[in-house]
Amino acid sequence: PDVAEYIDNPLQIRILESDVIREAQNITFTRLSDNRIKVNLRKDRTVRFRQFYFPGWQLLLDGEPFPIQPDERFGLIETRLPEGEHIVQLDFVGTPIQHISTIISLITVIICVVIIIRGESSESISYADSISLQRSFVIITLVGIVAFAGVNVAWLQENMFRLHSPV
Repeated sequence: PDVAEYIDNPLQIRILESDVIREAQNITFTRLSDNRIKVNLRKDRTVRFRQFYFPGWQLLLDGEPFPIQPDERFGLIETRLPEGEHIVQLDFVGTPIQHISTIISLITVIICVVIIIRGESSESISYADSISLQRSFVIITLVGIVAFAGVNVAWLQENMFRLHSPV
């Protein structure tokens, strides 16, 4: 395998090279994009992708959800593909609990911003006043937290598993 290519673009899905070499006469594939490949199989076979399995991964076979599981040896994504030519797409879409926790976090940040902007006094806000925090400092801090959360959701969290795939 071309290690330099993997280092330059670790987000591409790849069929495990050892599977391709072992079954070279029965499998060919063409990369369509970072997360889509066209696979041509001469017979049904199990295919492993160079990507660790984690709940939240979804494989689409010709646009339809298709079952995946971790392989026993390395924990990589594995599936049994049927004979023929297929478009395979692999995406990390997350789990319901991840989506719910993100929504709860965003709602909590919005509530905090509203409370600070409205300037309602309460025991918790008087604690902030007691340590001489100005409203503008708190708002700037919250904006920084929201910006970090946005970066985390849009880039870090989505790609975390792909960046740690085996070479």
